[in-house]
Amino acid sequence: MNVIFSKEQGADLVAGIMTQTDRLCEPQPVFVVIPGAGEYWAWNPTVLRIFHQPGDASLLSLPGIAKHAPALPGDSFLAREPWFHVRTEPNGNAVIRYGGGEERIVTPVGKFRVRWPGSWNSGRQMYRWMARSRLHVTAVQLVREDVEALWYWRIDFRRSEP
Repeated sequence: MNVIFSKEQGADLVAGIMTQTDRLCEPQPVFVVIPGAGEYWAWNPTVLRIFHQPGDASLLSLPGIAKHAPALPGDSFLAREPWFHVRTEPNGNAVIRYGGGEERIVTPVGKFRVRWPGSWNSGRQMYRWMARSRLHVTAVQLVREDVEALWYWRIDFRRSEP
């Protein structure tokens, strides 16, 4: 799983301030009424993959919900964030600036191409060897703020160096 963060979020990750992120749940669970069978929560009402009846303990305790989660406790992934190529050293190492102004000298692995020289590059274009944070998932919850709001996956994690 790749998770894209903003410059500010990347700096907060390194500082240890940010320990969770919310990601939109897709597809959204929907409440459906099936004549003769009752009311159910379902991931996709056209296929009727039913996963929850009202009155059950909670959405999170249900078997099968894990297959819809973007990550599970124990998973790890690299945090991708905007980056700026400052210069390439004579020995081939690259000097990269991250959000918060931190610069690091990193050794490129394989072919290295800067798509937007002289400007910030999206986290989508970040090479794996540039990442400065590996996130280890500790908890995943399916939440929403109120009954009218969209469902989100709340992912708690701890950070380590890649």
